[in-house]
Formats: sequence, structure tokens, C-alpha cells
Amino acid sequence: MRGDTDIANIRILAVVAAAAAAAAMFPHHRAVPRRPVPHPPAKPNARVCIVDPAVEAAALGWAERLLADAPERLPRPEDDKPLLWTARDARDAFSHIIAKFGPSPRAEQGLGKSCLRLGLYRDAVAAFSRAVRFRSAAGEAASWLRKASLMLQVSREVQPMLPRGSTVLRVRAFPAPIPGRSWLVLSGIMDPNGDRQPAPHTIILSLFNGKVGSYRRVWQSEPIARVDGNASDDVWAADLIVESLHSGAVPQVLVYELYPAGDCEPEHVSVWAWAHGGIAAAGTLDSIDGMWEGRIERGGQRAIFITNRIDSATCEAQKPRWTDAYAWRDGRLQPCDRPCPQMVREAMRQLRVTLRNHPGDPITLCYLGASNDLLGYHHRAVACYRAGRKGFHLDADPAGDLADLGHVYDIAGRPALAIQAYRAAKRECLNKLERTKNPEERSYMEGDLARVRRRLAAGASPAYGWVAMAND
Repeated sequence: MRGDTDIANIRILAVVAAAAAAAAMFPHHRAVPRRPVPHPPAKPNARVCIVDPAVEAAALGWAERLLADAPERLPRPEDDKPLLWTARDARDAFSHIIAKFGPSPRAEQGLGKSCLRLGLYRDAVAAFSRAVRFRSAAGEAASWLRKASLMLQVSREVQPMLPRGSTVLRVRAFPAPIPGRSWLVLSGIMDPNGDRQPAPHTIILSLFNGKVGSYRRVWQSEPIARVDGNASDDVWAADLIVESLHSGAVPQVLVYELYPAGDCEPEHVSVWAWAHGGIAAAGTLDSIDGMWEGRIERGGQRAIFITNRIDSATCEAQKPRWTDAYAWRDGRLQPCDRPCPQMVREAMRQLRVTLRNHPGDPITLCYLGASNDLLGYHHRAVACYRAGRKGFHLDADPAGDLADLGHVYDIAGRPALAIQAYRAAKRECLNKLERTKNPEERSYMEGDLARVRRRLAAGASPAYGWVAMAND
């Protein structure tokens, strides 16, 4: 057994010696050891993303439709949500497309346009700068880059002339009839707890004039805010719109604000116009349940419609709605000369349903009287007014009911009766202020009293509603 093992070892040594001799005789045949190729550790559930051009094109088309649905204007009936929300959705859509499919000229330009719409001028310049690198879209992207760079430059130059702590929200060119180029700047102090949300009562509109490097502030407004005890003072979003409400050469300026509330999104619009060598207030509108622009009838007068809830005895969800129309007349925003019959009939239908469930509700009866007045049924209107006034003394808030009655008379074209109702509302407000110690309730009542005084200061004017006078 030991001899067999020795023979096997001798054979192995002979094979090794022969191999060593062959390697010495033929050195180019030496075997070169191969380095091991490192493999990255496989991620659990890793997926390989395959870019499909058809899928990318469909996603870009969807994002571009979102951006097209968010122009710089007031809302319209076909808009299913606030335009600023749609613009934010478009920005987020383009950002996700770039993250998933990689940068492309179409996606970068869309991202830049959506940032420009939202007043994010620095982000817009960055997006257009990336789009310019693509040769296929260099011309169009360069044009948008110049526009965004100009907006960014204006915002940086006027920043030191704004109130301390303010941030530029929007910059718009304004064709003011004065030498030099004019810019409107909407600014506000950002809420530290919000996502680019202005803090309450800090939004200011300013007019700057001059040329690059030498702008001067021509005019600045007081803080713009909604004054309504039924809504929060917090601002969700603000927009600056320059559009013509009539056929004049100089357009009007609209500051649009969106506020949060429990079950609605209150809207506020301040209208400004060029007058006597400067910008003057031309009216304000508040709406609880919707604001949009349109026409009284096909091809008719252009108007802004606002819808508010009638303060009836029903729950919030079942309160009837009333829609008013305001148009530009005599240098300011005023109620339209004639109502829209279809809207009046719809309001009348809701009012009748409310009276069926809550017979004798005073304010609902008064609004039903105004509907009859607007449609020409004056005898029915007087009967509704009389029935409604009988129930006012039973209400716990006669001041609010009397102010609503004045509004009703204004709507119906009875300014003399409206003045009487507003005077009675003023007396009730003053009496209640003397008895009320709660600061929050006092602030709400002071706002109501300010509205009543504004309306009384206008006298027996055919202008109705909560339209603020231009000399506020």
C-alpha cells in the first residue's frame, strides 16, 4: 500500500516539473490570472424602468392640458377648481415627468411656464436655462428665458422698496399712460407655517415705474384683505390679474385672494383702475360659494358673478344661494343694469323649497320678494316683504336681518327702503356693541357696522350689495 502511494506522488511531481519546463520554454503562453469583476449587490424588488416614448408623450400632453387650464384670469363656470390649484398641479406633473423619464425640452419648458404662472421666477429661469441646451427648442426656450429673467430682475430690484419682510408674489406689466415702463407688484409677508402662503393682512399692491436699474415706487395700497366674520383671515393663495372689464385703453387690475373655510373656499376680489394720474380703488367683491366672470347674456354685457348663501333658518348645506352680477360702469364696478332672468328663477326655486320646509322664514321671504321684483311681479314682491318683516323681531340677531333686508331692497331697485333698513341695522349694531365684551364678536360686529356705514354714505344710489365705494 505504501509503495502505491509513493508511485502516485512521483507521477504528480513529474507532471508539475514538465509543466514548469514548458512554461520556461514558451513564456508568451503563460496564463494571466483574470481579475474578478465586482457585481453590485442586487436591491430587493428592484425594477428596470424602460422609457416608452408613447407613455412619455401622453404624460406630457396631460401636464400641458393642466397648464392650459390655468390662465391668468378670474374663474369661469367651466373651471372645476381654483385656477391656482390647477397651475400647481401642472408644476408638480412636469416635475414628476422629468424625474421619471429624464429631462426633455418639452418638459423643461412646461415646468418653466408653470413656475412663471405661480410667480416662482427663480425656478422658471432655471427650467428655461436647461431647456435652452436642447438644440431642437433653443429659440422658443430663449424667448421664455428672457421673459422670466426680466420678471426676476424686476422682483429683485423692487424688493428693497417693499415693506420689511415682504416677498414678491407676482409681477405684471401695466400699460400706464406715463413715461417709462410700469410694473405692478403684488407682495406679502410669508406665513412661516404655510407653503408660500401670505400671512393675514400683509398683501400689498404697488406700482413701479422707470427703467432697468432705476425703478421708483409711484403708488402703494393699504393691506388688502377680506373683512368677513364668516370666514377665516388666513390666505391660501393670491393672484394678480390685469385685464380689461370694458372697452377702455387702460385695463383694470384685479387682486384675487382665496381663503380657507369649513365647507367652502371664500373668494375676495379687489378691483383697481387708473384714474386722475394714479391707481384708485374701484370696488371689492366677496363670495362664499363661487365667483366667476361671464356675460349677462350671449353677446351682452361682461360681468363678474358672485354667489353667496342666504342666511335662512336651514342648515348650511341647505341654505339657498343668491347670485349677483356686477359690471363696469361710470369708472367703477357696479351692479348690472338688468338681472339675469335664469339665475333669478333658479334662486326663486330654491327659496320656495326652503319656505316649504321652513314656513315663514323672514329673510327667505324677503329674498323671494326681491326675485318677484326683478321679474316684474311687484304686487307679489310687496306681499313677501310685509310677511318677512313681521318675523324680524323674533330673531336673535336683528341687526344682521335688517342689513340683509337693506341688501334685498337694493337688489330689488328700492334704494329709499334700503336706506331705512340700513339705518335700523346701524342702530342695532351700536346697541349690540355696547353690550358685547367678547373681542372676537366685537370685531365681527365692527365689520358689519363698517359695511352699513359705507352703504349709508353712498346715499339713495341704485348701486346695491356689499360693493365697497371707491373712496374707502
